[in-house]
Amino acid sequence: MRASMKRSLWIAAALTLLSGSLRAAPEEAPLAVDEAPASVESIPAFPAQLGAEQALTAGLGQEAMPGGLPGAVPSLPVPAAKAAIRGLEATKAASPASAIDRDATPNPAASAMPSAAASSLVLGGSSRAAMTKKPRRAGARAELGVMAAGVESGKPGERQSALALYDGGGRQGASMENAAVDEGAAAAETLDVYFSRHDKKTLEASSVFSTIRLMDTSGRRWHWSRFRRGAKINVRSGSHTLFVSRVQGASTKSIKKLTKSDLSGVYSKDFLRRHGIAQLRKRLMEDLAARKASKPVGLESSVRIVHFMPFGEAKEKIADNKLDDAFGESVERRNYEIPPALAEASRVLPKTVILDLSLFPGGLSPEIIEDMNKLMNAGVYFILTTDKPLTGPDSAEEIITKRLSPRQNDKLHRYKLVTMADGGNVLASYDGRFAKEIPMPRFSVSQRELMDVAAQQEGVFKPEINRPDAFAVAVPAGEEPEAFEARYKEALQGLGLPAERYRASVMDGRKGAPLVVLRPLDAGSAVSVVLSQLRDRQQLYINPSDMMVISRDPRILDATKGALQPATMGSSLDGEALADMALSSLLPEYRHNKPGDMAASASMISSFLQHRDRSGGRRETVEMFLGHVMHSAFNWAIWRYRADGVFPDAEALVAQAKNIWDETIRYEAKMLDLPPGQTMAAYYEDIGRLRPMHEAVAAIVKDYPIVLGTELPNIFVVQRYKGSNPEYRDIFRLVYDFAAARETPEGLEVVIVDFKTGKTPTNHKIDKDVQPQLYEWVARQAWQKMSTNYGSSENLKPVTKVAVRFVYPTGAKGPALNEWSRMRFEKSMKSILRRIRKSWGVPLPGAKPARAAAASKSRGKKKAASIRKTKKGKKS
Repeated sequence: MRASMKRSLWIAAALTLLSGSLRAAPEEAPLAVDEAPASVESIPAFPAQLGAEQALTAGLGQEAMPGGLPGAVPSLPVPAAKAAIRGLEATKAASPASAIDRDATPNPAASAMPSAAASSLVLGGSSRAAMTKKPRRAGARAELGVMAAGVESGKPGERQSALALYDGGGRQGASMENAAVDEGAAAAETLDVYFSRHDKKTLEASSVFSTIRLMDTSGRRWHWSRFRRGAKINVRSGSHTLFVSRVQGASTKSIKKLTKSDLSGVYSKDFLRRHGIAQLRKRLMEDLAARKASKPVGLESSVRIVHFMPFGEAKEKIADNKLDDAFGESVERRNYEIPPALAEASRVLPKTVILDLSLFPGGLSPEIIEDMNKLMNAGVYFILTTDKPLTGPDSAEEIITKRLSPRQNDKLHRYKLVTMADGGNVLASYDGRFAKEIPMPRFSVSQRELMDVAAQQEGVFKPEINRPDAFAVAVPAGEEPEAFEARYKEALQGLGLPAERYRASVMDGRKGAPLVVLRPLDAGSAVSVVLSQLRDRQQLYINPSDMMVISRDPRILDATKGALQPATMGSSLDGEALADMALSSLLPEYRHNKPGDMAASASMISSFLQHRDRSGGRRETVEMFLGHVMHSAFNWAIWRYRADGVFPDAEALVAQAKNIWDETIRYEAKMLDLPPGQTMAAYYEDIGRLRPMHEAVAAIVKDYPIVLGTELPNIFVVQRYKGSNPEYRDIFRLVYDFAAARETPEGLEVVIVDFKTGKTPTNHKIDKDVQPQLYEWVARQAWQKMSTNYGSSENLKPVTKVAVRFVYPTGAKGPALNEWSRMRFEKSMKSILRRIRKSWGVPLPGAKPARAAAASKSRGKKKAASIRKTKKGKKS
């Protein structure tokens, strides 16, 4: 009885709500500006995990941002706009569609990443059915693909295409979960198949060339149904691509219908021969259940059988596998005439390189990627900038990877890489291989209302694009785009929206009709915002002299005055040749790979000498995190000193360190290993150690007032000889926490400072420590001449003395070095690097292979034993 009454009540309530909504729908009153709900256009195209940061992406303006962002677009009051809107109400009612369409109410189930149906609403559809009716999936997906593929890069000043703006600013617009499989897409895209690490040997032996996966969920059915005959796949083990293959056959069956031929390549031939089909099915069900199946696995479970080309055959027949062998080997590189202003660039590397991807219409070459890897390993950040979208067809990601094979792509380092895409309106760092977007300024709701009102004043009653990151109106037929753009900007100025709050350009729309597109930023104005975000998010503090800018875009060059700009140094090179020349100035002889090269850092050498495992895998400890916070706080203080000439006091330093701690925990989910019995609060209070360290650093700054910079990357190549013949090279990669200098009549005296947050060692121990001796030895060899302006090749002065100071919570200490200790250290360093080579299996040029050397050693032992036995027999 109670159950039936509850059902009746539920049905009655549902009917009441349904009838109420049907009656209310046609009678909705026009929405005022301040009452406008968040429409689909206002949903930011950022991952949902940004949480509170969506306030920024939703266009709340500078008020919502702690401290504000340079170039951010704040919300503007609109009392004047309200009157204008009310005055235009009759016009809006008579127009084909109003700026805020009453029928375009967002679906409550809509996510932050709009589906294909939601995208149709952004494109201007006003039917409520567009939000609920399932689109033709393949068609919607193909349409979005065509839009994204229509983006044209264009040079500054030339008209570009706005097609990418229709798809969420170039980001993925269609929901992959709902997208159907296009029959012709299997051969076009490359899919990934993952195996466990212990399968690597059997895969490379060609005994495993198949996989069977469950089809127990809609997502798995969609994913594995894409694996069809002819599909190109990357066979991956862990995070590495073993080889590229193609699907030779695929089918879907229940487990009870599997035969031994279906299981061929899943298990070895010997295993199949020794077991019956019932035993094999049971083993398969156990293996599938171990993969965390969402449902119990039984004989009725549906599986997808995928057979692919074995390793041996794929290595011979698929061209991508042949490209892998050339990456990182000795390849002849072009030599360039380096401009005099870049002559010393390799001795004082820039902290950051801004690289314009428009220089690479055919994509980044493996050689450019390899140069970038070497510099990033040494501590140089790369900011890639492009007007193209971040991902998808004809995007920044495609430019970076289109000329790389899958295994070469695995070797691309991204941990010091950020991409400034979509004309500077999208910023992304990388977590592994995946882009992680960082919020950038967006238009507020009130600003977009002003843009809409200004368009209606000029006779355009519906915007083509209305989103927080883009607003576009079509140029009326018969008018010149430039003239309409000028009138439109005047109308915006009259409504209280100055030109510095947006960036306007003329682009071609979907049907070729010109559009006036407003964006919050462009490539030039975005530079200061990006540097601000990198300071706040990654504690990267950069001055103009710390940068090299490889671009011919006048917007970027104007925004980075004071940086090294190879394009302005009289070179006639353009495109990839300009970038290659610029990077060659940073890596002179290291660009040319030679047999036996091995790169090492101070921490790597210390780990080897202390017998620590080099394989890594350790989780971040709270001590490591505290060290990062303290280093970042000092970087901030010295950056402020370089900008203002005043070194911040101790309390300001401690406050900044606490702010960095709080902001890092806020933006990143950190899993920190905590010692037993300790709390995070106790380590938070340890930030107070910065006060005595501040006193020591302030004294150093007073003695050495010329601050060269912080986190300075260095690469130093040492050629080793056998007699008078070059044998091999040792490459040292070092990052100096802080470097300063003072002028003397003889030249410059330089001090290198390293911050240490742990226990203070004894004088004897610091004299024997590898790190201070290595810092001093490399700096004396590399910095024989320097300029007081870091990064400049002008007014070079001889360096007469190099000192090293390690700053501990108890004060500053440095090693006591002399000529004898330096000679002994240099000799020992050569021996240590040879031991590391032997331990890691890095062969020296001309050395015997490991097996041949072992066999030769065994023969030597046997011969010596035989000689001893013969001598012993003669004596007896």
